Amino acid sequence: MSASVDVSFRVLAPTDAMRTLCEQQAERLGRHFPDVQRFEVVISVPHHHQEHGHQVTVRIEAHVPGGNNVVNTHESHEQAEAAVRESFKTLHRQLETWRDKRGLNVKRHSQPGL
Repeated sequence: MSASVDVSFRVLAPTDAMRTLCEQQAERLGRHFPDVQRFEVVISVPHHHQEHGHQVTVRIEAHVPGGNNVVNTHESHEQAEAAVRESFKTLHRQLETWRDKRGLNVKRHSQPGL
């Protein structure tokens, strides 16, 4: 079962390329973490700074059993694609921590003499 992906845009023109990128990244994470039920991605440009250009904000909420993992990143990339990729990398690390805490990825040590 693949997780559903909801992508929304704020103060940014929605594009099919960005939706496709989010769906691909979510599918990749779904293969590593099949417990994820749904992803909610919000891509926005809250402010336009004359000196620094666009600051892209990406919020990803991954719905998992027993709670949600949320990633908020404020990337200073001029391209939203880079901000999305970085946000999914951060979510991947958080989901690894979540999986380890649940005991789903237990490393087995060999015992000498057995």
